[in-house]
Amino acid sequence: MIFTLKYMERMLRLLFKNKMMKNLLLKYVFAAITLFVLFTGINCKKNPVSPPVNNGADTTSHNYAWQTFILGDGNSSVLYDAAIINDTLIYAVGEIYIKDSTGQDYIDYNTAVWNGHNWNLLKILNQDYGGITGYFPLKNIYAFSSTDIWYCSDANLIQWDGQSYYSRAFFMKSVPFNGQVRKIFGIDDSHIYCVGLNGAVYSYSNSTWQKIDLGTTANIFDVWGKTDTKTGTTSVYVPVSDLNNDNGIKKIFKLNGTQVDSIQWNTGKNVMSVWGTPDGSTMYAAGDGLFENNGKGWDTIPFDIGTRFFEIKGDASNNIFVRGIRIVPPLNEVIAHYNGSSWHEYPELSGFYNHGIAVKGKTVIIVGETGNQAVVVIGRRLD
Repeated sequence: MIFTLKYMERMLRLLFKNKMMKNLLLKYVFAAITLFVLFTGINCKKNPVSPPVNNGADTTSHNYAWQTFILGDGNSSVLYDAAIINDTLIYAVGEIYIKDSTGQDYIDYNTAVWNGHNWNLLKILNQDYGGITGYFPLKNIYAFSSTDIWYCSDANLIQWDGQSYYSRAFFMKSVPFNGQVRKIFGIDDSHIYCVGLNGAVYSYSNSTWQKIDLGTTANIFDVWGKTDTKTGTTSVYVPVSDLNNDNGIKKIFKLNGTQVDSIQWNTGKNVMSVWGTPDGSTMYAAGDGLFENNGKGWDTIPFDIGTRFFEIKGDASNNIFVRGIRIVPPLNEVIAHYNGSSWHEYPELSGFYNHGIAVKGKTVIIVGETGNQAVVVIGRRLD
């Protein structure tokens, strides 16, 4: 802020309503300020305020080495989501098609597992309406550990306990079905939330499930939660925006169990994804812009105008990734990293359509598609 006498005058005139007091105070204040400026040598034409400091916060490097893998023999292979257990155990889910020995037909896979050296393809059985089972595409994955992993097809919630797969819920009660699942969040293996198309929210709790009505038919693509360390209460956040209607819903719902509430979202912008620091002190939102809330309301995070973000994920306030797309020319995919101080984009990752991102420590996974084949990129921070 530029320091000027005229600026001080305007501020003081707002402070004092009594004319006599105002004039008297202004007389002495202006005299004091004039002497201060003359004897201290303050240059009123330049901003004397120092640049903001980082307050001692740790930063991480933007320096990543990338490995790109193409999976599938075409036929619309694609990966939708990923989960990182550790550097030598990573899961990616979707639909992967491999030609059989005749080269005339395809074998269907829906999971790829990284063992530190290569990707192995798996078939996980799931259910469709009418009790039909098959190796249908998996749309999402959420992992607590290597022996507690949850998968979801469009409607079937499946758990891997380290030895076997179990169908825990089937959401398609009738056809046609328009509540297909697109994201999972878990508090523990007895409390799972699934969200998806047409405002679908499903709560799985202690072996039973129910649908939660948010009063909207807008598609939902993310869900995230945090636990209050003092009370032990977990709140689950569901960002909802109707991208087909400029005047449609733009809201972040808050769920406590099956109780529906909401939190303040006064930006007027579409919101697609939410994530927060492990201690719950800061919450981030992504959509038509990036936003940060440290308990005092939403602040805009500077980024290129015309970028729409689909997902924000991290594991600390100095290790956050976002994925999105520029909706103004050149219309390229955007992958960017925040290291606690600055944002950095990776244009080398803009050559495919991305669907999901996972972050853990120095490892990031980005999955998607290129042409008719699935793509998975492993990024490792070098320092």
